[in-house]
Amino acid sequence: GGGGGGGGGGGGEPAEPPVLAPAAADAVEASARQFLNLALCSDAPLLHSPQQIALAAIVRAADAAGADIDAWLARAAGEKGEPASEAALGQLRQRLRGG
Repeated sequence: GGGGGGGGGGGGEPAEPPVLAPAAADAVEASARQFLNLALCSDAPLLHSPQQIALAAIVRAADAAGADIDAWLARAAGEKGEPASEAALGQLRQRLRGG
């Protein structure tokens, strides 16, 4: 189990708070690994890039754990440190959550 993450801390900028508590992060990691194992035994690798499969695993596991990862998605979807537009973020959420 990991929960890793971290990063930041340079340049006097305050570190961003973690998205999940360490115990919840371990549960999300286990769920995401289970999703990945199932996905790799399907046709998903033929239809989607590894990045898309990994992100889908994280989003689905976090949703199942009741974690709110929208802030993390916004940072991850942004370019060069700039937040993504609400329209682009909405499309990303919709595609990842299958809606």
